[in-house]
Amino acid sequence: MQSSKTPSECPPSVKPEEAEQATGTSNGSTTASGGGDAAGDNESSSQLLPFPSASELNGRLRRLIAAYQRENKKEEARLAAIDKRIERRERIEQVIREREIQQKVFVEQHKKRWAR
Repeated sequence: MQSSKTPSECPPSVKPEEAEQATGTSNGSTTASGGGDAAGDNESSSQLLPFPSASELNGRLRRLIAAYQRENKKEEARLAAIDKRIERRERIEQVIREREIQQKVFVEQHKKRWAR
């Protein structure tokens, strides 16, 4: 088990392993220098990135929303094109059916005329 702390209890920019080291709940691993690992703390803190500022978060959110809207617009256009193709196909099929019906009526009238 890594840590008994929930994510909300840990500091925002600290990894769970580092939280264990800071509280002293690790598996008993201490350094040879007597436990004071100031150099190790500097290295681990330099690996962490600071939390983004409000303006950076705002910019990221705006880009995310813009990307979603772009993709949503593309999807709607694709669906509209498919619907348009289906409607066109149905109209053509309807015209073909009407022509076939007219041709049958004409043939029937023609047969009646010659049958007399």
